[in-house]
Amino acid sequence: MKKKYRITVSLSIVLFVLIVSFVILRPEKGEEYIQITNRDTLKSAPAIYEDKIVWAEEMKNGKYGIYLYDLSTEHEELLMEGNSVNVIF
Repeated sequence: MKKKYRITVSLSIVLFVLIVSFVILRPEKGEEYIQITNRDTLKSAPAIYEDKIVWAEEMKNGKYGIYLYDLSTEHEELLMEGNSVNVIF
Protein backbone atom coordinates (compact mmCIF):
# COMPACT_ATOMS: atom_id res chain seq x y z
CA MET A 1 0.00 0.00 0.00
CA LYS A 2 2.87 2.35 0.78
CA LYS A 3 4.35 1.96 -2.74
CA LYS A 4 0.99 2.74 -4.38
CA TYR A 5 0.70 5.88 -2.21
CA ARG A 6 4.18 7.08 -3.28
CA ILE A 7 3.36 6.62 -6.97
CA THR A 8 0.08 8.53 -6.59
CA VAL A 9 1.78 11.38 -4.72
CA SER A 10 4.62 11.50 -7.28
CA LEU A 11 2.19 11.65 -10.20
CA SER A 12 0.15 14.32 -8.45
CA ILE A 13 3.28 16.44 -7.94
CA VAL A 14 4.34 16.04 -11.58
CA LEU A 15 0.88 16.99 -12.79
CA PHE A 16 0.80 20.02 -10.48
CA VAL A 17 4.20 21.22 -11.71
CA LEU A 18 3.16 20.82 -15.35
CA ILE A 19 -0.06 22.78 -14.82
CA VAL A 20 1.69 25.56 -12.88
CA SER A 21 4.46 25.74 -15.51
CA PHE A 22 1.89 26.07 -18.27
CA VAL A 23 0.02 28.84 -16.47
CA ILE A 24 3.14 30.77 -15.42
CA LEU A 25 5.14 30.37 -18.63
CA ARG A 26 2.49 31.26 -21.17
CA PRO A 27 2.65 34.78 -22.57
CA GLU A 28 0.17 37.36 -21.35
CA LYS A 29 -2.26 38.88 -23.82
CA GLY A 30 -0.32 41.06 -26.24
CA GLU A 31 3.05 39.54 -25.28
CA GLU A 32 5.12 37.07 -27.25
CA TYR A 33 8.10 34.77 -26.84
CA ILE A 34 11.24 35.37 -28.86
CA GLN A 35 13.71 32.56 -29.47
CA ILE A 36 17.16 34.13 -29.37
CA THR A 37 19.29 31.10 -30.21
CA ASN A 38 18.69 27.85 -32.03
CA ARG A 39 21.90 25.99 -31.17
CA ASP A 40 21.38 22.59 -29.58
CA THR A 41 23.77 23.10 -26.66
CA LEU A 42 23.52 23.33 -22.88
CA LYS A 43 22.79 26.85 -21.71
CA SER A 44 22.80 28.11 -18.12
CA ALA A 45 23.05 31.11 -15.79
CA PRO A 46 20.92 33.58 -17.75
CA ALA A 47 20.75 37.21 -16.69
CA ILE A 48 18.69 40.09 -18.09
CA TYR A 49 19.42 43.81 -17.78
CA GLU A 50 17.27 46.27 -19.69
CA ASP A 51 17.38 45.02 -23.30
CA LYS A 52 20.45 42.77 -22.87
CA ILE A 53 20.46 39.03 -22.13
CA VAL A 54 23.61 37.08 -21.20
CA TRP A 55 24.09 33.37 -20.62
CA ALA A 56 26.76 30.68 -20.38
CA GLU A 57 26.77 28.00 -23.05
CA GLU A 58 28.66 24.77 -23.58
CA MET A 59 30.00 25.04 -27.11
CA LYS A 60 30.29 22.20 -29.64
CA ASN A 61 34.10 22.21 -29.39
CA GLY A 62 33.92 21.35 -25.68
CA LYS A 63 34.71 24.88 -24.55
CA TYR A 64 32.38 27.23 -22.71
CA GLY A 65 31.30 30.70 -23.75
CA ILE A 66 29.48 33.73 -22.42
CA TYR A 67 27.04 35.14 -24.96
CA LEU A 68 25.22 38.47 -25.09
CA TYR A 69 22.03 39.11 -27.02
CA ASP A 70 20.85 42.69 -27.54
CA LEU A 71 17.07 42.77 -27.97
CA SER A 72 17.09 46.27 -29.49
CA THR A 73 19.52 45.36 -32.30
CA GLU A 74 18.70 41.61 -32.43
CA HIS A 75 22.45 40.94 -32.41
CA GLU A 76 24.17 38.03 -30.64
CA GLU A 77 27.83 38.18 -29.65
CA LEU A 78 30.31 35.78 -28.05
CA LEU A 79 31.85 37.80 -25.21
CA MET A 80 34.24 35.27 -23.71
CA GLU A 81 35.44 31.73 -24.31
CA GLY A 82 37.21 29.32 -21.97
CA ASN A 83 38.23 25.68 -21.60
CA SER A 84 36.25 25.19 -18.40
CA VAL A 85 33.06 26.51 -16.94
CA ASN A 86 35.16 27.44 -13.86
CA VAL A 87 37.23 29.82 -15.99
CA ILE A 88 34.10 31.73 -16.88
CA PHE A 89 32.38 31.78 -13.50
